[in-house]
Amino acid sequence: MKTKLLLIFSAFLSSGLFAQTVYIDDQQQLVWTRSGPGEEFRLIYKLAPGTRLEVLESNDEAGYFRVKNEQDKIFWIEQKYVTREPTNNYRLADAERKIKTLTAQYEEKVSNLEKQLEELAPLKGGNQELLAKLTRQEVELNQAVEKAQIYESGFQSDAFRNGGLVALGGIFLGWLFGRVGGKKRNSGWN
Repeated sequence: MKTKLLLIFSAFLSSGLFAQTVYIDDQQQLVWTRSGPGEEFRLIYKLAPGTRLEVLESNDEAGYFRVKNEQDKIFWIEQKYVTREPTNNYRLADAERKIKTLTAQYEEKVSNLEKQLEELAPLKGGNQELLAKLTRQEVELNQAVEKAQIYESGFQSDAFRNGGLVALGGIFLGWLFGRVGGKKRNSGWN
């Protein structure tokens, strides 16, 4: 039973599930990698400070890590040249990548907004035309209301004047017919 657990545990370790990330120390210049864990193995690649690596295996006796870089190339590197914390060079490169990505997203959004503004330009002209037409119609409406008020007040004064003239004319005619009529008839009431 213990051997089965040990085999399962070692399978997890060898499959890279417990892999850790390390970085070439900023204090180093270019660092050589090797084909095996020791100076007797041939040199393969030069790595710049800040390079990110994934540890696949550790050979503590020789002081080497078996690592994989971001291009999936596998090699050995001395443990003294790496650090577990992201280096300033790596952070700078990562920040520059993020800035480049964000700049591209920003430029795309600006481009989309400019296209939308171009699509809205005819609507803006139509909107200004409609606003001018609305303003003209409001002016015409105000003028029509003023004329209606003038006519209404004029009609009222004309009606009042005409009513007064009719009343005066009636009084005058009553007085005139009372004088012209001549004799008064005796109604028998006197």
